[in-house]
Amino acid sequence: MIKAIDVLGLESENSAKTVIIKNAISRDFNAVSTSTPSPNFTIGTVGTDLEIVTRDSTNFLQLIEGTLFDDASGNFDDATGNFDDGSTTTFNADGVYDFPIFSLGGIFNSRVTFTCKFNRFDRASLFDSTVGLFDDQTGNFEGGYSEHNDVNVELLIATSTDGSSYTDFRNYILGDYRASHIKLRAKLTTTKSTATPSIYELSATVDMPDSTRAEDDVASGTSASGKTVTFSPAFKELQGLGISAQSLATGDFYELTSKSATGFTIKFKNSSGTVVDRNFDYVAKGFGYVESA
Repeated sequence: MIKAIDVLGLESENSAKTVIIKNAISRDFNAVSTSTPSPNFTIGTVGTDLEIVTRDSTNFLQLIEGTLFDDASGNFDDATGNFDDGSTTTFNADGVYDFPIFSLGGIFNSRVTFTCKFNRFDRASLFDSTVGLFDDQTGNFEGGYSEHNDVNVELLIATSTDGSSYTDFRNYILGDYRASHIKLRAKLTTTKSTATPSIYELSATVDMPDSTRAEDDVASGTSASGKTVTFSPAFKELQGLGISAQSLATGDFYELTSKSATGFTIKFKNSSGTVVDRNFDYVAKGFGYVESA
C-alpha cells in the first residue's frame, strides 16, 4: 500500500495498490498438517501482550490495552481522556501468537501457506474520544476515513532439521521450506496508542507435492525372504503401488508384504509354491520425499 503525502505531511485518503498474484496450491499438493487457532485461539501460545476479546459474538485476538482505571498509578483525577475509555491507557505496541509446532516426522520440502484476516479496532474512534490536537487527526471529520496504515500483522517462520536448533524467525514468503519441524508466528503491531489489529481468522497448512518412484526389469531372485525394494528417497506417505510381472508361467503368482512409505517386499512363486525368479516393473505413487540432514 502506497499513499501520496502533500507538503504539509497529510496522507491521501486512498492508497495506490499493487496486486501480486502468488502461486496457489495446485491439485498436485497434499495437506500434511493444518492448524486453525481461530475462532477460539485455545491452541498454540498467546503472548502476554495479547488478549482474546469478543465483539458481536466474534472472537478477536488483539493487543492488550493498558491497565484498568483503578490499577493506574498516580491520582485518579489527574488522568486525561474519557473515564470509560480507559483514560490514558494505551495498547501495547506489539505482541506475538505462536502456532503449535509442526513436526513432520523427517526432513521434507514442504509448501507452507497462511490464512490471516483481521480488522482494525480503535477505541478512540469517536470524535470526542480522540486524544491530541483536533487538527492533527487524519481522515475525514465525520469518521468516514476507512484506510489506515498504523496497525499490521506480520507472518513469521522458523525452521529446524533436528527439532532442537531453529533458525531465527524471518518474514514468511509463500514457498517451499526444507525442514523437519516448523514454527509459525503472527506478530501484531500498532503505531497508534488507541488502535490494534484484531485477528478473527487464522490458520496455517503444510503441504507436500505428489511424488513417483518407478523401476523396470527388476529381478525378484529366489531368496526365501523375497526381494526387498527400497524407495529412494522414501515418501512421506505411500498412496498406491502397481506391479507388472513379466514372463509368468501358468500358475505363477506373487506375494507382496511390508508395503510402506519406505518400500516393499515381493516374492514370486510357481504353482507348486516354490520361490522362482521373475522380472517385474513397479510404479509407486505418494507424496513428499525424505531428505538427508
